[in-house]
Amino acid sequence: MDVVGETPVHHHGVRGTLQRHPGLIVLTLHIPQATEAGDIDLDLEPEAVSLQLQGQDLVRIPLPEPVEDEPLSCRFDVHQKKLLLDLATCAIPPGYTAPVYTEWRGLTLRLQSRAKLWADRLWPAACIPSERFAEGNYDGTSVLELGAGPGLPSLVLAQQGAGPVVMTDFPDPLMLSNLRWNTHRNLSSQQRRQVSVCGHLWGSDTEDLMKLSPGGLGFKVMVLSDLLYELEHTSLLQSCAACLHPEGTVWVSFQLHDPVVAHRYLEFFDIAQAPPWNLHVRQVDQIPALDPLSQDYALGPDAVSDEVHVYTMAFHPDFL
Repeated sequence: MDVVGETPVHHHGVRGTLQRHPGLIVLTLHIPQATEAGDIDLDLEPEAVSLQLQGQDLVRIPLPEPVEDEPLSCRFDVHQKKLLLDLATCAIPPGYTAPVYTEWRGLTLRLQSRAKLWADRLWPAACIPSERFAEGNYDGTSVLELGAGPGLPSLVLAQQGAGPVVMTDFPDPLMLSNLRWNTHRNLSSQQRRQVSVCGHLWGSDTEDLMKLSPGGLGFKVMVLSDLLYELEHTSLLQSCAACLHPEGTVWVSFQLHDPVVAHRYLEFFDIAQAPPWNLHVRQVDQIPALDPLSQDYALGPDAVSDEVHVYTMAFHPDFL
């Protein structure tokens, strides 16, 4: 979505497209001579990208505007012989935050967001469950994260052996490319092979997501970190119920950012337990953590918002 423009690319036998999005240039190039990603060397200049194939100059493609000196992601589809290259523009597009970088337990995370989607920071409600996941063994466990932002819980689960791991967020090309950057920066090549990044609007069709789950049966672990403030409870539950494995668990963590409407956040669990979903719910934890929004607006400590609440949900109580 939000395609600014698309132009064909045809240089020295390399064909493809150059697609422009806000803050992002996506190059899709068909390179039939390549057999694997290691065949292709990439040299990125501010306003051009040059490719070498097995040490031989292949093509130099001019870019319509300056880009950052490191790709957000670079993927090679071995079957289709296509190189997919995501390049962040140097100019921050209107309606987006500037990229910032932060560290968490040895992970480096790039944070960038479309305005009012709040993926531009590392929220305590993502850190608290990630600490729990970091202590577990998730070998071969299928994972789906909704509203992933920078994707910290999914990255930690992938490091702990989970797979397949599907990270989703609002279908904005720049935000999804940012997720791919975090994946490539922090995971090994073996771990990355287990990870997919997809756009998903809550409550929309989940067929493509379900195809990524083992046997199309759904995901054993689902992660929802700090999503209840949106108050889109029905849409969120539609995606949860459609993608949850019969023996799966949904981890829901959040802060009550606005104490005035805190009761509306918690209505999520009342709706989840009622028909048609009939989910079982358990409160797992309640941990003190300063709400970043309190800092933003100099509100000072607040007994209601300065806690992370952690719940689990499942179709059967044995899996809470």
